[in-house]
Amino acid sequence: MADADPIMVTLRTGVMVNAKAAAATWLNVQAFCEENRAAWREAVVLARDPDYEPSAASAAAMRKWGLLVSGLMHDYHRAVLLASAEGDGEDMVLRPPYARRGDPDG
Repeated sequence: MADADPIMVTLRTGVMVNAKAAAATWLNVQAFCEENRAAWREAVVLARDPDYEPSAASAAAMRKWGLLVSGLMHDYHRAVLLASAEGDGEDMVLRPPYARRGDPDG
């Protein structure tokens, strides 16, 4: 018996991703942000700019939470971080990454 096609969801950025993978990544990102907001902000900056070099402390936190592996960020982490972050710097806020029907962002 073949596996059914995975359920896909659309993120606020318009990217379509596997619903289960997105949900697990979203839970991880929320917990990471709650534990270390400064490192979360740096993770968002890194997701926006792969050439960005986070502080050693933030990079260590990202590795601890599985957001960096061998110095690289997985596409799912990048997609969820980009879709769930709004604003810049100290004004950056976390919001659900999922697009809503009729939402102009997705």
